[in-house]
Amino acid sequence: PSKIPKFDYHCSLMYLIKELNITNENLMFNPMFCHMGMIHSKYKNKYIINWKGNDKNIHEKHNRKIELQYVEKLLQIPNKEFICITQNISNEERAILKKYKVECAEHIDKGANSFADSVNIIRSCNGVITTDTSIAHLSLNMDVKTYVMLTKGHEWRWGSNETTNWYPNAILVKQTKQGDWSNVINKIIDLLHVEKTAT
Repeated sequence: PSKIPKFDYHCSLMYLIKELNITNENLMFNPMFCHMGMIHSKYKNKYIINWKGNDKNIHEKHNRKIELQYVEKLLQIPNKEFICITQNISNEERAILKKYKVECAEHIDKGANSFADSVNIIRSCNGVITTDTSIAHLSLNMDVKTYVMLTKGHEWRWGSNETTNWYPNAILVKQTKQGDWSNVINKIIDLLHVEKTAT
């Protein structure tokens, strides 16, 4: 403590939002990694699927993780393929993925170039379906279509609507009942069917 210079005021970084007169209506978003965006897809009708983040995160179990059994219905959509970039897959999860022929790329992003492999895979797919993890922020900043699966008690910055000015291109799909992901999966299945019809 003796090495800390004397100061008279501490300002939380989030307080800058108020000081800069930023509101939900005037938020400006420019995808930081849009130059890394979509390339001609070598994976036709293939989507990234990510149902959990790092198990060490204290919010993981109740706020970000879906039991993979919920996702099985999604993996059965005809003419859609999925690739998994989720890390630390259990044997039970691996068996489910194998059952639906989901390609796994779990041994990626090793060493100093964090997310480099994920970026290349995301660029080559039609879109991303993920819970509230770093993958959502990465793909949205690449300006790649991203379906974000959220709990009823999700992080406040996602807002209360189906879209958010933080990420205008995000498609937010939220639980109607805390802990129950069935409406989320059903809504994404419907959206993917509409997407297929529109293309």
